[in-house]
Amino acid sequence: MREAIDFPEPVGNELTLRQALVVLVDRVLALPARGERPVRGLVLAAHLAGGGSWRKSIALRDATSDPRRVRDALLPRLSELPGHVDRISLELAELGQQGGRQEQLLRPAEEVRRERAAEAARQVSSALGEGHLMRVVEIAPWSRIPEGRSLLVPFEG
Repeated sequence: MREAIDFPEPVGNELTLRQALVVLVDRVLALPARGERPVRGLVLAAHLAGGGSWRKSIALRDATSDPRRVRDALLPRLSELPGHVDRISLELAELGQQGGRQEQLLRPAEEVRRERAAEAARQVSSALGEGHLMRVVEIAPWSRIPEGRSLLVPFEG
């Protein structure tokens, strides 16, 4: 299972290549032939503008279907490209078994608290509007004046 993007002109801009890789990850994870099986291994390949090709195999530590985790594994590899690219492709090299991941029985308390706090912040912001929810930012903890040690800034959750 493979997806590719052909560029009309050679591309060396990292931002353009990153966006192309994001699109490729979304496309390859949406392939019907994959089903619900998680990805264990990928192959990132490119045809170089001056001729030749480049190929990198990436093995994931844990099989996943999460696009963010797949992108996180692939994006650093773009810096290894030796030159401008005419075409970039992504291939699913190895798939895991469907339903083979065991989830945690209980989520960590810190994660639950963080989710609850974020939800409370969203509710306050939607009820009262922007600018009513603030947070304290420490700016000068060494200051002898208590008012100079911290600052109130709008909360952005």
